[in-house]
Amino acid sequence: NVSVFNGPNSEIEDGDEILLNYGNFPNEKFLMIYGFTMPQNPHDAVQIYAPIPPSDPLYTLKTGILQNHCGIDDPYAPHALMLKPEDETILPQSLLSTLRLMGLQEMDELMQLVDGKPEGLDEGIGMISVENESRALMALANALHSMARRIALNLISDQGLKAGSSVNDDFDYYDDDDSDTVDTENENKVSATESNINLQNCDTLCRSEFGILQAALEEIQERQEDLQVLIDEGIN
Repeated sequence: NVSVFNGPNSEIEDGDEILLNYGNFPNEKFLMIYGFTMPQNPHDAVQIYAPIPPSDPLYTLKTGILQNHCGIDDPYAPHALMLKPEDETILPQSLLSTLRLMGLQEMDELMQLVDGKPEGLDEGIGMISVENESRALMALANALHSMARRIALNLISDQGLKAGSSVNDDFDYYDDDDSDTVDTENENKVSATESNINLQNCDTLCRSEFGILQAALEEIQERQEDLQVLIDEGIN
């Protein structure tokens, strides 16, 4: 049962259409919870998991730096890649800070990062060195390339399933000599329709995530080109 409260500033008449705001969520959540997707969803995101491995000898110190200087209370929480305006970075500072810390193996290097810096500023960890930044970007690029390839394969597979589904839609299941096949025809058409809707939702989700990954990879390439300039100038 649904109750609608007609507030003092709203006028709802009998027969009016009432709309529900599902909230500002990515298509992944819409699909998993509500069973639909929105094309061109501005809140779409790709979740990236990049926790400091507990086997790292400096795990406690690194996670402490993430908490006290990067605002990352949960080291296992995902980082969200989202499309942004052209003048804003797609790669979140939290993700870059984590990857930069992963590349450090000496306690002295870690202590130098936070020496003299007050806690709780959440400003993140900037570029440490050209070598460290290069390794972090390469690791991230490899991971995003792998994700993009899997999504591309899903899109190719979905196209094949759509082609097969369209053939089934055109196939005549009805047999004039057997009226019992009418129910089978209806069931098959309903099943084909539901299958097409599911494929369309998956297609929308995959295309959106693929676009985000492409944009993130382009940003990584730009950052790598900037690093190459520093290398050419002899800056380490």
